[in-house]
Amino acid sequence: MHAKAACLRQVASPPVNARPALSFARAPDYVAKNLGPDEMNHDSYPDSYIRGILNTVKTIAMVGFSPKENRPSYFAFKYLSERGYRVIPVNPGQAGKSVLGHKIYGSLADIPEPVDMVDIFRASEHVLPVVKQALALTPKPQVIWMQLTIRNEE
Repeated sequence: MHAKAACLRQVASPPVNARPALSFARAPDYVAKNLGPDEMNHDSYPDSYIRGILNTVKTIAMVGFSPKENRPSYFAFKYLSERGYRVIPVNPGQAGKSVLGHKIYGSLADIPEPVDMVDIFRASEHVLPVVKQALALTPKPQVIWMQLTIRNEE
């Protein structure tokens, strides 16, 4: 699975310019139908592609969330929440606490509802276990999303 993500900026109304990694088994219809994961340019995605993803997800699990206001995950959490997404923070060191009225969970498996997207704020060497946890969820999330420059080819 190829993966890449970025910080957020706004194009039209949904937040975009982050780099999604899709689970192609459940990828939405707007994914380039004739391209496999090895044929996509994972260094640049059209805004329309990213907007299409964000228009199909409602519930986002944010793994590696930090309650510190100066951290990128906090900014993304607040930004997405303010735009109507249901964002579920995941951080084992903060499990059971709340931030902005949202309970923080210790792992993806602890979340009691399906998630459409898993947004990972972790270094590349820590990504594979999170992706495996995400793919073990039932139902599987439609999208796995990471920060700019984060790539794990495994």
